Amino acid sequence: MSAIAGIVLAGGRSSRFGSDKLLVPYHGSPLLHRAIGRVGEVSEDVIVVMSPVGVDPRLPAGARIVRDASEGEGPLAGLHAGLLAAVRSDLAVVVAGDMPDVQPPVLRAMVLALQDEAWDAAALGTAGGPSPLPIAVRTWPAADAVHTLLHAGRRRLGDVLDVRSRSPTNAPGRPSTGTASASAAHGRSSARAGGGGTSMRSWSGCRPA
Repeated sequence: MSAIAGIVLAGGRSSRFGSDKLLVPYHGSPLLHRAIGRVGEVSEDVIVVMSPVGVDPRLPAGARIVRDASEGEGPLAGLHAGLLAAVRSDLAVVVAGDMPDVQPPVLRAMVLALQDEAWDAAALGTAGGPSPLPIAVRTWPAADAVHTLLHAGRRRLGDVLDVRSRSPTNAPGRPSTGTASASAAHGRSSARAGGGGTSMRSWSGCRPA
């Protein structure tokens, strides 16, 4: 595989949870550490994007922290910070810090879809459309697109997929990936990965006007 960065978005607030949910123990280690470990099975350069203030937490070996440029700008701004930090990589996989069970085979399938075809992004297709996370992207085209979106006042993470110019199609030659439900495939609520239910789809890309 070509150079692949792993971006873990961990900059959101957890006030509704009552504490920092990403540090809550999950199967013997903090939730965030589990997500980092899963991404680390696909990438040797794991970038953890955090809010611009606060003490740097202790992270697993090999992970590095990047700070959002400003507070409260949303996950799209966090993605931009992560992509700018991934300058050494052609491709990047992106997950949330609260995805402790995201499956490395799913991430690898997304990366392979980008390597095999001329796509700029790959995402899990669900009945409601493409899921904003996890995704795999070509680093610089995605960074350019996100930069344009932020300047247009858009903040949703899913906007980076909305700017793609074509409808989703099944990635050629790619088997179905994920679990029996979309949430399980995303790794937020299931410790298993199997077949069926959620198909891996790709989007051809163009930068927004």
